[in-house]
Amino acid sequence: MWRLWTKGWGLLAWWLWFRREGFPQWVAWHLPHRIVMWCFYRVGAHATCGQWGCESPTDLKFFTAADRWDIPHERTEGRTPRRSRGESAQQA
Repeated sequence: MWRLWTKGWGLLAWWLWFRREGFPQWVAWHLPHRIVMWCFYRVGAHATCGQWGCESPTDLKFFTAADRWDIPHERTEGRTPRRSRGESAQQA
């Protein structure tokens, strides 16, 4: 906080930064190692499944995996699709 204060940031600007980036970054740095590694494996698996199933995980780039994380996969056979929040059980 002191570093941002000496750069001329006011209290409101610091608070907005902290809510948007500071707190999530603090949480990420304080998570247990096993949880972080599981998340890392999950992103890698998501980036090499479905339509990208032919790609080798060893050739996968970090930013490619991050971009693919935002793209939803198609549903696999045998699984029932999730209902949206507004959809009732009777409509499905």
